[in-house]
Amino acid sequence: MDVEGDDMLDDDLAMEEWMAKTDAQQATELDREMDKYNRWYDSLTLNQQIRVERGAALRRIMENRGRLRDPNLCTIEYVVGLWKDGIRRNQLRLAKIRTWRATGIYPGEA
Repeated sequence: MDVEGDDMLDDDLAMEEWMAKTDAQQATELDREMDKYNRWYDSLTLNQQIRVERGAALRRIMENRGRLRDPNLCTIEYVVGLWKDGIRRNQLRLAKIRTWRATGIYPGEA
């Protein structure tokens, strides 16, 4: 079996384990992982945080543009609208990140 097949098997097993947990167990695990992420994010400098946020927004824009270019995925108008909204939302996010970088204050925080 190839490496990609092994990854899919691992993903399937992980999903089965996740779904076997109770809602409370899932919530506890999510809280623990979010706390770990928040500690990591808070340890970054302002420039590092900006770089992380900018990269995430750009990736989402590129992913949605890629989906819109694929005619096989663009058969449901509602979904196409969600992707277009996602592009606009992340373009606005990029504009706010530019302001954040220039002023040190994220728009809407003050």
